[in-house]
Amino acid sequence: MSENEKIITKIQNLLNLASNNPSEEEARAALLKAQELMLKYHVENPEPPEGEKVVQLFSSLGLRQKTEFVLLISAVIAANFRAKTVHYGQRVYFIGFEEDANAAKNAFEYTLHFGDAAHDKYFFGRSLTPEDDKNWRYGFIVGLKEAFDSREGYELMIKVPQKVQDFYDSLNLIKTGVKRSETVTRLEGAFTDGFRRGRESQSSRQIDDQQ
Repeated sequence: MSENEKIITKIQNLLNLASNNPSEEEARAALLKAQELMLKYHVENPEPPEGEKVVQLFSSLGLRQKTEFVLLISAVIAANFRAKTVHYGQRVYFIGFEEDANAAKNAFEYTLHFGDAAHDKYFFGRSLTPEDDKNWRYGFIVGLKEAFDSREGYELMIKVPQKVQDFYDSLNLIKTGVKRSETVTRLEGAFTDGFRRGRESQSSRQIDDQQ
């Protein structure tokens, strides 16, 4: 087995660990380690082997409402896993080379679950006003984005490959941005907790390189 094949196998094992793990901390650590290895691998191999296809993997929302919160999480995650994201009905798709798209899908599902649980925990026993709900969710997205942006030297490593961008453009989608209909009026309380939890969603104890 070549060194590249060993890296790909290790990344896949980490993604499997993240997908099938009852421990949120271990799942998060596995996802972060998988992304770290992917980014290092992409530095030396910015494009996969000739002939590797761009894939579309989807995450089904089931009965969960497709909200602005869901779409913003998918956009932040995709941008940090060399992927693109689109949505049809109750499915959120991640477009990229297989390792990237699979990692983005797993990271999205984990982060959305983490965000929903953290939201419910914060508002348990509290009065859930539309304003506080909006502030908390906005804080989470800001914290999530900052968790990724705070890593120095990753900018070039997460650039979407041209082949993926070309495939995305060929879909001729009607692209609509997420527009906030209201402004955040308070940046304390709910926003602060959401921001903290958004950052926490992408931070965890480290998984050893030998695992």
